[in-house]
Parts: sequence; C-alpha cells; structure tokens
Amino acid sequence: MSGVFFCSETEPTVETVYGPVHGIYYDGVYIFKGVRYARAGRFLPPEPPLRWTEPADCFCYGFECPKMQPYTFRTALYLPRTYWPSGEDCHYLNIWSPTLDPTARKPVMVWFHGGGYGVGSGNAHTATEGSRLAAEGEVVVVTLNHRLNWLGYLDLSAFGARYANSVNAGNEDLVFALRWVRENIAAFGGDPDRVTLFGQSGGGMKILDLLQTPAAEGLFHRGIVQSGVTAPLEERTPEAAEQLVLALLAQLGLGRGEVRQLETLPYAAVSAALTRLPGFAANSLMAFRPQRNHWYRGDLRRSGLAAWAKEIDLILGSTLGEFQVPDTTAGRWTMDASEVLRRAASIYGAEQASAILYRFRAAYPDRPLFDALYLDSDFRRPTLDLLDRLADEGHAAYYNYLMAFDLPIGEGIPMRHSMDNPYVFRTTGLVPACNRPGETERLEREISGAWLAFAHTGDPNRPALPVWARYDAGYRATMVFGTPQSGVRVEHDRALSGLVQSRRHTRAGE
Repeated sequence: MSGVFFCSETEPTVETVYGPVHGIYYDGVYIFKGVRYARAGRFLPPEPPLRWTEPADCFCYGFECPKMQPYTFRTALYLPRTYWPSGEDCHYLNIWSPTLDPTARKPVMVWFHGGGYGVGSGNAHTATEGSRLAAEGEVVVVTLNHRLNWLGYLDLSAFGARYANSVNAGNEDLVFALRWVRENIAAFGGDPDRVTLFGQSGGGMKILDLLQTPAAEGLFHRGIVQSGVTAPLEERTPEAAEQLVLALLAQLGLGRGEVRQLETLPYAAVSAALTRLPGFAANSLMAFRPQRNHWYRGDLRRSGLAAWAKEIDLILGSTLGEFQVPDTTAGRWTMDASEVLRRAASIYGAEQASAILYRFRAAYPDRPLFDALYLDSDFRRPTLDLLDRLADEGHAAYYNYLMAFDLPIGEGIPMRHSMDNPYVFRTTGLVPACNRPGETERLEREISGAWLAFAHTGDPNRPALPVWARYDAGYRATMVFGTPQSGVRVEHDRALSGLVQSRRHTRAGE
C-alpha cells in the first residue's frame, strides 16, 4: 500500500467468518474500528453476529457500554479521555495491524480496558490507541468493549435457567471476543496461537478471571496484569443476590413474577432504582462483578489455579502510588523529616510510622521522604502474595514489576493508577504531562519494549533493559522502572508493602 493514507471505496477489505470489513491504511498500519464480534439480549449469553455480505465500513469505534456514573474531568491532565456514544449494543472490537498478509503470523495483543467492572471502554483513554504499538512492535493490537455494571454482572440466576450465567455475562463477552480473534485474526496478519492479553486495573482483573474460566482455555497464551491484583473480593451468596434483585424489583414497583421486565426497562430507570437501595453502593466500580458458579471457578486464591492456567506465562505489577497520590504535592522536596513523621503517624498510626519511613528510605534512597505518605496500599502487596502462590502452584514463567517514576506536574507526581498506559502503548506524545526530556523516551522504550518482547517470545528481556529475572520462591525479583535508571531488585519493599497495606482507601474511580 503506497502513501501515508489510503482508503478506496472497497479497500482495504478483509473477509471475516461473518462478512467483509472495510478499514483504512494510515502511516504503515491497517486500522479497523467498530468491528462487531457478537450480539446479545440483556442479561443473556452473547451470540454470533448476523452474517452480512456487503463490506461493513469500520472507520470509527462502536458504542461503549452505558455507565451508571459520569466521567469526571479532574484527571484529564495526565489521563485524557475520549467521550464516545454509549449503547447496550456494545459488542465491538478494534484492530491495528502492520500487515494483512494471512501468512505473516504476527503476535496478537488483546487489551482489556480498566474501570473495574463498572465503566470504561477500549477507546475511553486517548493513550490506548494501537497504531504505534502495532507499527513499531510488529504486532496486531486488538481493543474491545463489553457489557459492564448491572448489564454485565447482575445475578438473576435465582429467577430461572434463562439467567443462569447473567452474573458473568460481561466476562462471557470477553470469551466470545477471544473466540472471534481465534477465528479471524489470521486474516489481519495475526497468529491465533500467540495471543497475549494485557489489561490495566479492571482489565487486569478480568485476565485473572479468565484464567479461572474453562471456556477461555486455549484462547490466549500469555497475560500482562497492570495494577489488577487486589485482596480477594467478597463473594456474594446466592441468597444475597436474590434479595438484591427482589429489592430492585420492589423499587420499580414490580413483583417476583415480573422479573423479565428488567430486560426491557430503560437503562436509566433501572440504574436509578439501584442507587436508591439502602446500603448498596450501586455506583461503585465493583458493585457488580463476576461470581463463582458452573461457568467461573472463582478467585484462584480460594479455588486454586486451573490446570491449564498453570502453563500461562504472566507479568504482574503496579505503580508506586496508585490511588493514594494527592492532587498537589507542594512541599514534596522541602518538608522536613519531623513533619513527615507527624503526618505519617496520623495516616499509619504512631507505632507503624517510624518503621514505614525507615523501610521506605532503605527501598527508595533517591526519593523524597514525603512519598512515603502516599504509597499504594491496594495492589502492591496482594500482587506479591499472588506471585508467591503462582510460583508455588504454576509451571509457567512469572515476572514482577513496579512503576516507580514521576510525571513532571508541579513538584513531581509519583506514578498514579493508569499513568503507565501511555508508556505501554507508546503514546506518551498524546499525553503532554508524561513528557520529561530524555527520561520519557527511555521509559517508553523499556516498558513497551518489554511488553512487546513478552508478546513475541514469552520473555520480557531485551537489549535496552537490564536483565529481568523471573519471580520465584527462591528469588523474588522485581523490575523497578524508574529514574535515573531502571533495574531489578530482589525482595524489594516486601516488608514495606506489608506495613502499608493496612492503610485502606475508598476508590473514587478508575
């Protein structure tokens, strides 16, 4: 294909098993957006798309799943978003590929978006655009949308076989999308036998879910979980799930025998009724989530790792601050130690404060002591604990990382939740707040390069990065991506993260 941009009335066109799709070619990448992979009735399992014969124009993203809470703009400086139409007809995926040669067999990287189980989409973040990752990494990138919140995870199983797996419908969509990839990605230049899932926050959680989902066996071969490991979530009993639905029906003026009306009532009406339920945090990103049943084995820390999942190579990690970093870090470099200790005592308690500051200084000698006040308490230690479990049970290769660098905002903002996405997708140029001359380029090469190497070979090591050792019981290695340089540390901050985990925060959003 010649020229920077090309799109004729019929080319480039790819034949899928459901019908032809018509995309564009731009700057070395073939792009297909809004490709339908399934259809589904509310609460029901996904089904194959209806077949079509004329090329479907795939030039723009498909609908996002509706959300119960509006997005805010407070993170726009470092987490810019796209704002896209939503609709329950949200079973669409997007493809970026450097070639359409069906014999090319490029590795495939499938992105699961963040937002817990409540919000988000494959195109919600400006930074998760797949062109540069596909072009520079010689991979096929796929992002997708699926059902969320009560549309994807409301448990109606007590109300009949029709709803036997409604509590996992959102994850059923993911499996269906991966089946679509299995059937069709070769036509886009991809290798269906080299599929790497990568996802951040809720996207990482869903990768762990699929490791415990028998229907996902054979559909992916590696996984990268970015800030997606928390303490095991509480399981909702069948009785509690039934009572929740009965309370919802009562709010809507309906009885038990009228449950099927939930399939047709307006989304806004059902959402509003849920928010009125006493004691139920319906707007929480985790209010609705997968539950263990005949289709999903449940959290691997409760049920053990499925046999086939023991062979899946994984990278797992998090960022230094996650949700804890404040909007302003004034005084970060000038606050004296006595004031830091006073604040630490108010946060962690007087008994733990001194120990936390001592261990922080040992782990991070080049960082201001101020940062010890805002260390992640949600992801780091659960990630290490899960890695210990995986290393004990699994047979695959496991790698751990920590994003421990700053964005150049004010006196420096330690890495927050979701801030790593531009480095992974090589899109820091689209996020001005990422850019620190000389450092951003290196970190982008190191992080994205490692993810790409892992997708190609199952090993994140590459020449531009210090040797990244596997994580196992005898050598608990962590790749610390940071400045002025990155490097592997053994038993890094393990004791520190254990002390900090006792501090709990309520998450306000992705």
